[in-house]
Amino acid sequence: MNENEIFYTVHKIVSEVIGNADLKIYHDSKIFEIEGWDSTANVEILINLESTFKVRFEVEEIGGIDSIPNLLKCIKNKISN
Repeated sequence: MNENEIFYTVHKIVSEVIGNADLKIYHDSKIFEIEGWDSTANVEILINLESTFKVRFEVEEIGGIDSIPNLLKCIKNKISN
């Protein structure tokens, strides 16, 4: 799975969790810039990502996921192993 496919899947999950099909997320977006992505949504998003990609995020990793690039990199590293 390449980075664009991962991005598309992340965008779909985030849009569904936040409940906004028109949500604008870019490859360089910061999490705090994404409207509706609060702490509650964050938990649900991460759970959905873990289930979809069949990965587990460590506590240390979660703290470092503050942007879409960091999230994509983390997922890509996990599914590549």
